[in-house]
Amino acid sequence: MVNKVLEEEIERAVEKMKNMKPEDPGYKSAAEAVATLQRARIDEEKLEFDDRKNGDELEFKYMERDAQVEVMKVEKRKFTIKCILDGAAIVVPAALYAFFGVKGFKFEQTGTFCSQTNKFNLGNIFKFRK
Repeated sequence: MVNKVLEEEIERAVEKMKNMKPEDPGYKSAAEAVATLQRARIDEEKLEFDDRKNGDELEFKYMERDAQVEVMKVEKRKFTIKCILDGAAIVVPAALYAFFGVKGFKFEQTGTFCSQTNKFNLGNIFKFRK
């Protein structure tokens, strides 16, 4: 918008200069006015370029932040699933050992026969495996 106004003013000043001769007293001031307007237009274009550049950088930062948030969500899900599976890897075998241990004790409580399965389970219950 500002550039449009500057362009119009430059055109008016150039039109005035066309009607003048270089020896005229107003010609020099008109040339200085055109030069000043050109500098103002260049400065305005620089400002617009910087604004667009800053806007693009800000948008890029927002995109990076959104990507990091998504990565963090995925990592949180992975961590939760890993904790659940690790917990299940501990609880399920312990529950099976307890269940079959109790069943084995009840079976052997009434008789003199001792099963190999119960001996194996009781012997290996405190051994940790990798």
